Amino acid sequence: MASAAALALAFVGCAGELNRPVRPAEGDLEEGLWVAYNYGCARGCDDIRRGDRILEIDGVVTGSGAEFDRLDLVDGAPHRIVGRRLRSDEPFEVTIEAEPVRDLPPLKDVGPLRVVGSEALDRAPSWARELLFGHAIPALRFYREEPPIGFISGRELYGRSFVAVLWVYNGTLPERTYWQELAPKVYAHLQSWVPRLLAVDVDVGFIVAHNTSPETRAELRTYAGDPNPGYVPVYQLSSRSGDANTVGLERGGADLRDALKLGGLPEPVILIFDARGIVRWHSNGFPLGVADTIEAALSFAETQLDDGPERAEGELGPRAQPLSARAAMR
Repeated sequence: MASAAALALAFVGCAGELNRPVRPAEGDLEEGLWVAYNYGCARGCDDIRRGDRILEIDGVVTGSGAEFDRLDLVDGAPHRIVGRRLRSDEPFEVTIEAEPVRDLPPLKDVGPLRVVGSEALDRAPSWARELLFGHAIPALRFYREEPPIGFISGRELYGRSFVAVLWVYNGTLPERTYWQELAPKVYAHLQSWVPRLLAVDVDVGFIVAHNTSPETRAELRTYAGDPNPGYVPVYQLSSRSGDANTVGLERGGADLRDALKLGGLPEPVILIFDARGIVRWHSNGFPLGVADTIEAALSFAETQLDDGPERAEGELGPRAQPLSARAAMR
């Protein structure tokens, strides 16, 4: 299996030094905004790196994603950014000028920086801070064989929080048999949380390597109980590096399958994306035991994904409808 350093380099791909493969450890996130991804801009963005913390923008102290989203940084005008470097904590100051990023369809008018509030990002436990933690949603593609039938890409997950339980693994025959037999119980655990998670605009998906036939879905739902308000969707992992339809919020680099060596890891993976497109949780295996790890992840998704002041009543994010209510791409 490839080393962690090799996987990190593969993941960063052609994004280069602007988006170096670093992840925050506990204690690195004291204040400000963590730079999760830098798309570049006409002026100044080359002086900002992934992992830097932004403390002020145009003299205004910023500490949450919600505050950042209210700012217009793509008007072509100069904007002064003050912050501190990752690890060294050295101060920096840079002036940027940016136009909207328009090469991430179907998203429009994307800003030059994707950030997350440092305090919000720092809520994850140390064991849920694996390779993708603190990144923007990577290139990925899932396929669903039941209505709404079709593909979902990483960009289409933007706008609403998503818990992805990747039931993709390798190992000896007894190990694979163990995970296969455990899957219906894990699925039932996820299903029991659906009403609570939908109430806070969080979707859940159970992702398998290959077969999502009706028989497979029926077996997974053996213990699922009441499907109201709908079963947890079962997706096939259809990501392929170099595939124009396998996309996310980061450019270049490896897709989800290659970045995590899915199918080569001995245990399943849990990822949680927030509504602003940030990976807020990445755990490999089940450090607390299967049931307690899943419970911790779902509880985190229910209570810890906000990144700033609560939305006003009636205000909706960029994708208001649950995945179960949307027509997927064919």
